[in-house]
Amino acid sequence: MKINIYTDGSSSLKTGNASWAFAVLDEHQNIIHQNAEYVKGGYIGRMELTALTKAVEYVDQLNYSFDEIHFYSDSQYVINSINKKWIQGWHERLWMNVKNADIWKEFYLVFKNMPKHVFFHHIKGHQKDEVSVHAKWNNYVDQMCYIMATGRER
Repeated sequence: MKINIYTDGSSSLKTGNASWAFAVLDEHQNIIHQNAEYVKGGYIGRMELTALTKAVEYVDQLNYSFDEIHFYSDSQYVINSINKKWIQGWHERLWMNVKNADIWKEFYLVFKNMPKHVFFHHIKGHQKDEVSVHAKWNNYVDQMCYIMATGRER
């Protein structure tokens, strides 16, 4: 069985409200699990990373019992840090001068033991749902974040 996991984070400089969210979908696009949280005073990069970290921890609890696991995020910061192996360099340099080092360390504890069938993908954010199934689900977690941060739908 293949699963897709969509993650997102949001923040508002104006209000100081922030949030993160993720949704886990089976191969038929049914939601298996979702989670979101409001954070006072967070900022976008930290929320994007927190969303992915919480999603990875959730999947880790399931012992990676899937044939393929695909994570999708509209954050180039998060996806490039993994796919371009920046995270390994940060670990080797003991996380010196790394933004959000506390969350990266938390993520790395799980990430370093992940099986080979886990993949991380960047998806362009704020596209119309009709563009692709990935755009649809990215918008879904974006809406979850918005609701958590504002208490209302767009």
